[in-house]
Amino acid sequence: MTRALLGALLAVVSLLVSLPASAAPLALRADNGARMLELTETSGDLVGRFTIENSTSDRVQITGLSLRRGAEQDGFAPRDMTVQLEEGTSAATLEPGTKRVGVVRWTKPRGIAFERGYAMVLVHTADSEAPVALGVRYRSLGTGDPALPWIPVGLVLVPLLGALGVLGAARRRDGAKRAVRTVVGASAGVSLLLALYALLRFDPALTRFDGSEGFFVLYRRLVGGVELGFGLDGLSLSFALLLPLLVLAAVGSGRLAEDHREWTSLSLAHAGLALVVVSLDVVSASVGLALVGAVIATSGAFAEAPKWTRWTAPAGAALVVAGLLLLPLGVAGFTVEGDATRYPTAMLELSRVLAGDTTLLGGVHRAVVVWPLLVLGTGALLGLPLLGAWARPLASSRAALAVVVVGGLGAVGGYLLLRTGALVFPMALAWSTPALAVFGAVAALVAALEACRSSRWSQGLVPLASVSGGLAFVAIGSLTAIGLQAAVVLLVGRALGLAGALGVRSALAERVGREGVDRVSGLAREHPLLALVAAVAAASLAGLPGGALFVGVAETVVGSLPSAPGATLITLLALGLATAAAARAWLALGLGKFPEELRGSSRLVPFAGKLPPLRGAEKLGLLGFAALTILLGVVPRGWLLRVDGAALDHGGRVNPPGALEVVQTPAEPVNPEAPHARA
Repeated sequence: MTRALLGALLAVVSLLVSLPASAAPLALRADNGARMLELTETSGDLVGRFTIENSTSDRVQITGLSLRRGAEQDGFAPRDMTVQLEEGTSAATLEPGTKRVGVVRWTKPRGIAFERGYAMVLVHTADSEAPVALGVRYRSLGTGDPALPWIPVGLVLVPLLGALGVLGAARRRDGAKRAVRTVVGASAGVSLLLALYALLRFDPALTRFDGSEGFFVLYRRLVGGVELGFGLDGLSLSFALLLPLLVLAAVGSGRLAEDHREWTSLSLAHAGLALVVVSLDVVSASVGLALVGAVIATSGAFAEAPKWTRWTAPAGAALVVAGLLLLPLGVAGFTVEGDATRYPTAMLELSRVLAGDTTLLGGVHRAVVVWPLLVLGTGALLGLPLLGAWARPLASSRAALAVVVVGGLGAVGGYLLLRTGALVFPMALAWSTPALAVFGAVAALVAALEACRSSRWSQGLVPLASVSGGLAFVAIGSLTAIGLQAAVVLLVGRALGLAGALGVRSALAERVGREGVDRVSGLAREHPLLALVAAVAAASLAGLPGGALFVGVAETVVGSLPSAPGATLITLLALGLATAAAARAWLALGLGKFPEELRGSSRLVPFAGKLPPLRGAEKLGLLGFAALTILLGVVPRGWLLRVDGAALDHGGRVNPPGALEVVQTPAEPVNPEAPHARA
């Protein structure tokens, strides 16, 4: 089924990208005949030469050469990059069959903290309103690290190799289950090392004005006519680090996994989520979501739940995929090589062409069709009430898959909505701001009420986590940089809190059985370490001070209060109810007396009726997540510093500063002794 869905998806995209585009009067080629111009170092500058050939039978008048630029506050090409004809002009007349040579030069390429960037030369003619384009590719002279562009590919490829390794390890007769867990843990460890390496190479000062549109890792390529793009910036880096941590948590608490198929599904889900995180095109993101949706639909964790619940996650993924694939429909743009296309799939290209797009879909504005699909689908992926019924049965199961998917899918789904709204389609995000804030606030309130109504503490975990999911919508809808940063913090903090809570549940299920988890009480005296981790997870999910979520809650209130005071007050009420629900759940679990019927159970009799201590992997995972949650909540500056630049970049796109907010500095330093300066 998975292969059939992916095949149908790729067939639809291939049909759309094959839509004919208008023929160009000029042919642009690099000097070496390549379709894309590669800048090389010449006397300390980056320089590239290209030819302009009149391929028609008529005279063509070139009226100008330019690099593709955005608005004053949103540059698409590096500063100090220029283009002109070889003779120093930008206008010429070409007879049929004749050629001219153009030169692209970047005069200050050193010290820029990225490895690869892209630009586009535009040649304007008198006979056509549409320019002819040529893609430009260049490498910064400041990093010298050719391994960086391959890190996004590695983050996706390593989990896929892990899935293949699981199939091989499962054939062992002795110790197959342990070998399978070792393979999955090893692949997650490698992914974590790749993400950490990218973190070390990341310069927080990088912005979209430095030459790579804010991405310190950027790779774009045409494959079969479809443009694929992969990249990392301050927003995606947080999620690239989160996913392998969730997998390692699942490995540490996954002794109850029944067979290798669950571990294969977990590795495939990891690969799909990683693909969504690093993708900068609608096709790759759609493939990643479709893969995760298929994994959830085929999971055996819904045996005791209503059959329809398993399909809410694939339905949410399908809504998001539909929105992504409808987004470029009927839009005129360019590929990375400069070819005109009627279906641009690259997010960076869509961010340019959708800014002034007025074409309709089904007789209405594109935002009215696409944006509701993305919002409702993301709500389902986050497990919000009435939309994400899949999350509670999966979280209540003993599947290791739950640790990765329940926390990871919601986090990545919210990240994709943020990326699509702020980077690709800011017009839609700005249009929907009031509705988005109300939707998120009401969802958070309903989730908090549902958590308060839960009679068993383990059933309240998903509603409690959905409160922060609703807050993420409010934060994204604030149209401020601090709100976008808050959304990242909320989504990551939600996943960390859920991982800790599900880890505690898994540890108890292994010791007292799945049926006995909600009957446990007196945990603070019986097993202080588990009680401590449970307290940290509960406090974090409730957004209390000291946890990672609290930083996001505070930023959400600050960012959304001026624009949506009513929704902000509703979220504060929801947070109060969530705090009450979390406190009640922990008091029921931690205080009181440990049940005597559990002491006499067959699982605890060999341990004299006591809960056995945590194993090494369990202890490392649970204490590690508790420590990380507290660290990010108490000392968040190191993390926020790496999100600041990307949040400001995206906030500037969706809510650019007005004329009175922009301070223009002079090109040359002002002499304070000059008469005009004193005046």
